[in-house]
Amino acid sequence: MKRLLHSAPIAAATLCLLLTTPAMAEGKGDRAKKAIAEATGKIDAAVRVGHGGRADDLQIQARALLRTAQEEAARGRKDDAIADANHASTLADEAIVEAQRSQAAAQASDRAHSEAVAADAQHQAADANARASEAQAVAAAASQDAANARAAPPPASVVVVSPPPAPTTTAVTTTETTSSSTAAPAKPAVRKPVRRKVHHAARHTVTKRTTTTVTTTH
Repeated sequence: MKRLLHSAPIAAATLCLLLTTPAMAEGKGDRAKKAIAEATGKIDAAVRVGHGGRADDLQIQARALLRTAQEEAARGRKDDAIADANHASTLADEAIVEAQRSQAAAQASDRAHSEAVAADAQHQAADANARASEAQAVAAAASQDAANARAAPPPASVVVVSPPPAPTTTAVTTTETTSSSTAAPAKPAVRKPVRRKVHHAARHTVTKRTTTTVTTTH
């Protein structure tokens, strides 16, 4: 009777151990499956988010840990499978964050580039408008000048008056030159005893008149 009383608690404890051990083992298996499924979903989500930065490397590491967790769960290493699956989920979360950050940076860069292009286009448009306004102003000024020229009276005729001829003075100078010449007496051809007569040479006077005209302009 005493042996039965002592053996009853031992049997109850053994029974509880036998009943709880499969339950505990089954609970770890479910947790491993749940961890693996969660890691798989997060890795797929990271792939859908995209690439960029460290996202690609993190996705590769997460997939490698997921395969390891699946192999460990199949071998009954539930604790290792749970730990590796949870680590794979963490890497997948980081991959999602990196991909989103890279996409945001790319979008910001594209937006900045678009804004720069738009600003340059606006600057060019402003320059074109300024040149067009300047051309219009020049054309308007030319048109106004032409209108003023048409409205202005014709210029007065300019008559060039020649100065009167300068008075002139004519001086006439007359010079008379008188010259005298004496004609020699003719010699007789034959000497004859004749009475000597005295012949006087004939004197001829010639007068030359020269007129000089001098014109003086005042």
